[in-house]
Amino acid sequence: MMRLSMSLVLLLLCFRPVAEEAVAVWSGREVVLPGNGAWRLESGHGRILASGNGEVRFELPPMTDGTSLDTVLVVNGEKRKVRVWAPRLLNIPPSGIPGLDRHLLSPPPPAEGANIRAGNEFDPESRPGKILLVFPDKRDFPLELGGGWERIAWNTARLPGCLGLSVEKRERCADVNGTGSYIELEKKGKRVFLFSPLFDFDKIENILLIQKLIKESAK
Repeated sequence: MMRLSMSLVLLLLCFRPVAEEAVAVWSGREVVLPGNGAWRLESGHGRILASGNGEVRFELPPMTDGTSLDTVLVVNGEKRKVRVWAPRLLNIPPSGIPGLDRHLLSPPPPAEGANIRAGNEFDPESRPGKILLVFPDKRDFPLELGGGWERIAWNTARLPGCLGLSVEKRERCADVNGTGSYIELEKKGKRVFLFSPLFDFDKIENILLIQKLIKESAK
């Protein structure tokens, strides 16, 4: 009887529903989502933000910097969660990278983001800041990472990249022969995120990835 009860518990755990992840989209630009037919986009209070019949295509006004809105997309009676984000989400100083700077808070609060720097060159020893975001060009690879790192981690994300990591004896080298989205390096209180040259600043998944990494590093 005990064995039967345990089997039933395990079976119920296997079929436990998984929370649906919301689709992330921009405000202030046209959005096209899968689906065709009668559709509407509703706020949490049931207010209709957009609607149509046919292809799901809409554009909501730009939201206030740093904010998001949870909505529900209903297509032919089927519901799906959609989270709409402001175009400007990142609280870091200007980087000089046009694609990245389009998503910075304007202006960033002076008390926050002061220890974060972003750029194209991998020169952690000469760059100020505790958190460095590096977006090298493909022609910069293979890229020697140098020594003395306490931790080096190769990572993938929702959108794959092309980074590879070669570790031979004491040499550490990043190349473009893999599928990595970013490489994380850490030493002496400094954390560096080296992103794939395929990184696309127009993809909301990538901007949310940067936001997530900054928040986790600031803890």
